[in-house]
Amino acid sequence: MSHTRRFVLFVGPAIILAVAYLISFSRPSAAERAHAVKLTAAGDRFTYERALRERSLLTMCGHTADALAPKLPEGYHIIIRPPFVIAGDSDNDTLERAYFENILPITNALWRTYFDRRPLVPITIILLNNEQNFRDTARRLDAETVRSYDGYYQRSARRMVLNQSTGTGTLAHELCHALAEFDCPELPEWFDEGLASLHEETSFTGDGLQLVGLPNWRLRFVRDAMETEELPTIEELLNRPSFRSHREGLSYAHAQALCLYLQDRGLLAAYYRKLKANVRNDPSGVQTLWELVGIDDCESLERDFRQWVRRLRG
Repeated sequence: MSHTRRFVLFVGPAIILAVAYLISFSRPSAAERAHAVKLTAAGDRFTYERALRERSLLTMCGHTADALAPKLPEGYHIIIRPPFVIAGDSDNDTLERAYFENILPITNALWRTYFDRRPLVPITIILLNNEQNFRDTARRLDAETVRSYDGYYQRSARRMVLNQSTGTGTLAHELCHALAEFDCPELPEWFDEGLASLHEETSFTGDGLQLVGLPNWRLRFVRDAMETEELPTIEELLNRPSFRSHREGLSYAHAQALCLYLQDRGLLAAYYRKLKANVRNDPSGVQTLWELVGIDDCESLERDFRQWVRRLRG
């Protein structure tokens, strides 16, 4: 085959397509070009403002780490992964693995499903490898006398302290509190604790993008209270003035079970977003719940919820 024929066969079609493209698509008008310039400028401004926020957050994380370091025992390490300042009694490589294998996947899943607003200030996570270090660190940092739990979130300092030897359930619980505080500060306490407790036992969906809450040891409190006819109604739970004032363990379990019930019906994420939008007019979330499930008679919902608890495995 001659060079000329080869050129025509291989290059000719490309030329024909290019000419057809130029014929088919006219040049943009002046108005279209001006609109494109505005969009580009807006995009540049968004990128610039985002870069400023990220730089500011990184600087604040550095200040938080500097302030934290002298308060920690000798041999502890700190890494910065905005918005998190992560510290603990492990070396840097181990803290890094904890970030990529646990903190980041859980955080991303919670952001995808529930929370829209990202933290603009640092959140400190302190990971301890045993109960003794956990208790000592809690006393050192927060004068906290640890009871039977394995972690806590100190809201005023935006700091969580965790005994990671018990698994990742407490991490997910406290991350829910920390991220919800930025997304909806007015969230009613029952839902804040219910959603956090729901994530104490979870599994990732097949694509690894979302977390699904599972029943855990708290469920027996609800069942026992149902058997003795001591379980408050859903309306009573949501309207309780102080979530921790009476039978705290049952309150946590009841709120968790209600969140699990809504999740099982595919309504939990929708309820959270509607609750967030309506929280000033409906601070307890009762009316939002009735509207979402489409039931005017609260007794019907109560009956369905209790039957569902009896059928639930766990």
